[in-house]
Amino acid sequence: KRYASASNQMITTTWPDIRLTLTNFETLIGAENYLASSRLNTGFIIQEKLSGDINWEKPNTEIVTTAFQPLLGFTGNWANNISSSISYSVNTTKNISNQSTYNVVKNSRKDAIAGSVSYSFTAENGFKIPFIGSKLILKNQMESELGIKYETEFATTEGRDSKQTDKDTSKISVIPRASYNFHQNVKGGMTGTYDITHDNRRQESISIFRLDIWVEIQF
Repeated sequence: KRYASASNQMITTTWPDIRLTLTNFETLIGAENYLASSRLNTGFIIQEKLSGDINWEKPNTEIVTTAFQPLLGFTGNWANNISSSISYSVNTTKNISNQSTYNVVKNSRKDAIAGSVSYSFTAENGFKIPFIGSKLILKNQMESELGIKYETEFATTEGRDSKQTDKDTSKISVIPRASYNFHQNVKGGMTGTYDITHDNRRQESISIFRLDIWVEIQF
């Protein structure tokens, strides 16, 4: 609770707020030969926000948010320096505006599935040049990652005698990343993003492609 010399007040209640994590999941499924380490996690939270005049009989606005962050998530470190993760999250919000004669209710829901695969490589002793047999003593390190995310959002507003759809969209994002250390003073990499957003309410789609290439040289 937060009190001040003002004409309104807000009360925020968060309950419950639960986080559960299960480590060493590979031992339960007998995958120790493939998984170096793994983790399952889930989270659940409910939050209520009430706002309005001080000493109200009924708040002007009530917002209740229920979220699974995530409903289920998995992270695994595999052999050959490969890591992966996947998660599914759900977030719902109910916003009630109490009017004098009727209420305005806004409902929204957001679902998201996110996954990634990453790979890292390090050559501490340098590289052997093919067909020559000589070794190039140059420490190298490479990191790469490919992320994919799919989201859907749906929102409605309901009044006295009407109900309308405010938002109905789906979005898929592909995000590749890579970085390479050619030398302790020379680094480079790239980051790309490809987004496709489809608006079901307006029946239109938007595609956005971005690519960043960078080089860092230290003297």
